[in-house]
Amino acid sequence: MTPLIPYHARFFKRTRKYNIHFRFVSQKFPNLEKIFSRGWHGGKRAPGAKGSVRSEPAARRRVSRGNQAIVSYVLKDKVVWITGASSGIGWACVEAFVAAGARVAASARRTDRLSELAGQLGRNRVAPVPLDVTDADGRRAAHDEIRAALGAVDVLINNAGWAGFGRVVAQPSADLRRMIELNVLAPVELARIVLPDMLSRRHGQVINIASVVGYQSIPRMTVYSATKAFLLSFSTGLRMEIAGSGVDVISVAPGSTRTPFFENASNVNVRPVRLARTQYSPQHVARAVVRASRARRREVILSAEGITIAGIRRLSHRLADAIMLRFARFAMPEAGDTGS
Repeated sequence: MTPLIPYHARFFKRTRKYNIHFRFVSQKFPNLEKIFSRGWHGGKRAPGAKGSVRSEPAARRRVSRGNQAIVSYVLKDKVVWITGASSGIGWACVEAFVAAGARVAASARRTDRLSELAGQLGRNRVAPVPLDVTDADGRRAAHDEIRAALGAVDVLINNAGWAGFGRVVAQPSADLRRMIELNVLAPVELARIVLPDMLSRRHGQVINIASVVGYQSIPRMTVYSATKAFLLSFSTGLRMEIAGSGVDVISVAPGSTRTPFFENASNVNVRPVRLARTQYSPQHVARAVVRASRARRREVILSAEGITIAGIRRLSHRLADAIMLRFARFAMPEAGDTGS
């Protein structure tokens, strides 16, 4: 009778049997077979745990992942800093994290919306912190204000972002610069501000809200796609840099969401009017962000379309490019496009 051992362990045994080049790998990396046999994840190991959530104290709660367990992240009374909180995903994230028991610092430029949000959820749980994330001095001042009002930041959610639609050669330089400053430089600098405290306490999370277009660029959103690809790559690199520090780096890639995103974007000879068929609610995205935080996930793609196109790109770049070009003509038509 064939012993019930993990697939990857059987794979390694077969490769050794047939003397394939994995013998060299096994010699150079003797622990590699153990890793694949047991399974691997980015969380802390908890020996012997199986099944769902254990009935343990909140600080030591464990959640199963496959045949392993990790220590889950407990959000109760944690200080969560959310940018772009005046509408859309940011607003919904504030609601979701407050519901999870966190204390939230909500940042955006629109002070009236922040006051409204704090009034709805309670100023004892939500602290409005007006901020233009592209302002270097403002970022430091906002962080100091949060520390004074709520304490050290436990979770940073880089949600603020902006897009411009149109061909690269047609978009104004000011729009391109704004996308790069808001979608690239601001998240990096905010992470640099909160990380020293997190690393010294060996505790915390940086959650970057990216996009499915970060996995596969889409024409007429080329620079925006590139900024989101940067955010995914930045998350991966930063996660490796601080591995073992107790600080998690999580990237969440939503698909098209029902927010003022398209109304606030700049458009140059493009009409992004046909994306509504695949849109998700911001509350759906916010719940996924909370789940990713609690489970300490590394990377989350929130739409079936995004998962599909990312998989297709791994198989064939040419096919993925052809699909996205056709989609761009359908979803963001220019004058002269037939939509087919």
